[in-house]
Amino acid sequence: MRRIFLTSGLLLCLACPAFADIAAGTSSANCDESVLGSDTGPVDFISQWRPMISGAITLNSGQGANPTAAPATLYAVYGVGVYNSQPTVQTLANFTTSNRLTSLSTNPQKTGYHMLGVWTTETTGGTQVIDSSGNFIYDAASTQFSTETTPINWYVRWEPDTFNITYSCGTAPSGASETVDVNSVPPANGSATYTQAYTLSSSYGSCALLGYHATGWDCTGGATLTNATGNQNANTWSSASAIACTVHWTPNEIGLNYYQDENAVTPFTTDTCTYDDTFTLPTNYQPKNGYHFNGWVVRQ
Repeated sequence: MRRIFLTSGLLLCLACPAFADIAAGTSSANCDESVLGSDTGPVDFISQWRPMISGAITLNSGQGANPTAAPATLYAVYGVGVYNSQPTVQTLANFTTSNRLTSLSTNPQKTGYHMLGVWTTETTGGTQVIDSSGNFIYDAASTQFSTETTPINWYVRWEPDTFNITYSCGTAPSGASETVDVNSVPPANGSATYTQAYTLSSSYGSCALLGYHATGWDCTGGATLTNATGNQNANTWSSASAIACTVHWTPNEIGLNYYQDENAVTPFTTDTCTYDDTFTLPTNYQPKNGYHFNGWVVRQ
């Protein structure tokens, strides 16, 4: 009995005389000893296999806009590995498990997000082929195709980053006559998640400045929140960095009531002044019979 092996386009016979080459896929051949290596038989034909070679594998961003960085096109040899260069039938023997890629040379990046991994489908289901660190998950990554040379799409999945919001009582504004109380304690720090709603703290802790009150936060480090005075409503976070917020101090508006004398019940005129600013005393004081106007005194 002779054994005939079909390998990459050739029929090989072990312990047989030389015979004519027969290309794989040939539909017919001569039934003679030059082909079969026997004139009596039986002759066994044994199928020989090579792994399929994928088409170009493209890493798509998935879940929205394209990533800011992505690796070059990849290629896979079925059941063996993933590679940066494209194998051919002639070079297939050079692509082994020992020289396959273990990780991406460049992980995809997307502003405000971190990579969860790469899947064969865009948003749900599918098979994960690359982990969050960019490492290939074998043998899933090298078996996710069923047709040779057909282009393949894999999809990066993302998770939005979380950024810190730090609060402080800050310092007194220019022109203030006092400094922020040394015993002031700001509210606890917060956080915000990229593309999701956030709310700045509605509490100012125990921040205190004589003659002033807090009217919001002045924030730096995030483009959308710089000088976000009084912004305490839910907004969509679009800054890919942490922010620091300090109390925005607003001077108090103080009501001024002017009376004819200490026994008067109703002021004859009113006004306001802004703390740490100047104000003008009225000149239209109310006369009092038998007396000469001699200035003003603050009622105790």
